[in-house]
Amino acid sequence: MKYSLKTKERKVFALSTFVSVPKAFLALPLFNVFNQSEEVADKITIPKYQNMRDIVMNSTSLTMFNDFEFFLFILRKVINSNSTEIEFATKDLMDDLKIANNQRPNYLRIFQASMIKLGQINVSYKEIRDDKIVAVVFSFIEGELEKDKCKISVSKRFIEFFGSLKELYEIDPRILSKLTNEYQRMLYVLYVCNRRNDVNYFSVEMLKQRFRINSEKMPDKTFVMKIRKANVALQKMGFIEGFTETKKEPEKLRSQTVRFNVSYSYKTLYRKDKKKDAEGFHISDFNDEVNFEIQEEPKAVIPPEDDYFDENDF
Repeated sequence: MKYSLKTKERKVFALSTFVSVPKAFLALPLFNVFNQSEEVADKITIPKYQNMRDIVMNSTSLTMFNDFEFFLFILRKVINSNSTEIEFATKDLMDDLKIANNQRPNYLRIFQASMIKLGQINVSYKEIRDDKIVAVVFSFIEGELEKDKCKISVSKRFIEFFGSLKELYEIDPRILSKLTNEYQRMLYVLYVCNRRNDVNYFSVEMLKQRFRINSEKMPDKTFVMKIRKANVALQKMGFIEGFTETKKEPEKLRSQTVRFNVSYSYKTLYRKDKKKDAEGFHISDFNDEVNFEIQEEPKAVIPPEDDYFDENDF
């Protein structure tokens, strides 16, 4: 399936508790729902993005919980250490993700499985260097995870690829820990990297594409209900201000929902109420101020549909 990513540079300053993640890893369906999406058999392809062409991202089925959390943990370690070679105590991983002591043996096996799956992420693309077409291919990580420690080597080419992606969005693991439903978590990540207007638009068809939903396994009515419930939960938690639904036939009482219109902002998504100095930030308090600044995107003309990625736009 082919996608197109819209490019917009962002200036980011982050604390160590946050991690900057390129839009490509948030907007594209790399990390997904656990068992209700279709099998990830086809590759994710992006014909053009920045100076790269014919990008192909291939991986096994990665979840928005354990796999995504381990992925973010590795990125934080790599960024903070400024090295492609990282080593850490397994206890640090468990502590960071707040795994209960009696559950750690089970989670050791879970994260070992996550590492294997993350090792299967591979990327290829072409770019022009010195008037020559260069083909690039690499995997994400290799390494070993045992009871007491973990050693991971992140591909140098991945770091170069990561560094060339200028659209960075801040993900806070503390916020993710509050989102215990995979639909809530996926929608939240989707909203973080798609924030152009006071109201942003997500067609049901686009959402099915992002969630890789197989309509034969999950009827549209069931999928819409899950999206609706997740939005209600996000609204109750204050991450979105509200949402409405556009109906296919508005005049009918039980018309099919074709689009979700969701109101949110940088302030609601990050629960940012006022500015503080770094000294006023306490990582133990979820509602405390976050000391980083993201340059807001200018307001745009509201499009008829959200198009942060569009399989027909290439």
